[in-house]
Amino acid sequence: MEEMTMLIQKNIENCSLNEIKDVFACMANKLENAAGEINWYKAELEKNEDYLKKLELANLELDGENERFKRALEYVSQLTSENPQRIQAIVDAALSQKENNMELKIVCEDEKYMPTYANNTDACMDLKIKTKQTVEVDGHDANIDTYFLSPQETKVFSTGIKVSVPQDHVMMIFPRSSTGFKLQCMLSNTTGIIDAGYRDEIKLALTNFGKETVCLKDGQRIAQFVVIPRPKVALVPVEDNEDFRNGDRGGGVGSTGE
Repeated sequence: MEEMTMLIQKNIENCSLNEIKDVFACMANKLENAAGEINWYKAELEKNEDYLKKLELANLELDGENERFKRALEYVSQLTSENPQRIQAIVDAALSQKENNMELKIVCEDEKYMPTYANNTDACMDLKIKTKQTVEVDGHDANIDTYFLSPQETKVFSTGIKVSVPQDHVMMIFPRSSTGFKLQCMLSNTTGIIDAGYRDEIKLALTNFGKETVCLKDGQRIAQFVVIPRPKVALVPVEDNEDFRNGDRGGGVGSTGE
């Protein structure tokens, strides 16, 4: 507006056309810049409004959490005063759950071979086998991911994992139910024992005791394992006398009937 005022004071009739154009061009540029600033402030205002809305929602959520926490404290306080035995039972259950959990260090060459629980309530984790192999077909190497286990055949399979069993614990490996019932296969040593000092790859020897060839796939769940505390047994030599025989039920295999 200063340019317009100067133009009027100078007497517009005495100004050249170029001077008038320059003044209006300058004013147009300033108006454009002002419009840009207005749009920027408008955008910032919208952001602030959005921010304020989010802040308001966060405050409401915080109020809700505070109220829930307050009710929980009141509930615990009431339990403590009215039923301390129940509080102790809850604490004991939590501590027991914590004690029953353990970490097992594992080296796994491929995620597909990582042992898993099929259900949260399962006692054992499933072990998977590797069946990938390279065979020659028409003079060329071919990779296949299945193995056909013939009747009465025994084959050792890798599992793709190594574990570090905690000290004073032992890993026990059993066949899965479906391995025996559906596949008619069994672990050749029936039960595998992995000591705390073993660090090499775990392998499974599988025997087909059925009459049909079984197709085994790469990553198939064949066995299952559990890690349990290992008691240190101290042998105490004694005499075979009346004290030693105390509690003897008598008899051996088949002594209680069929």
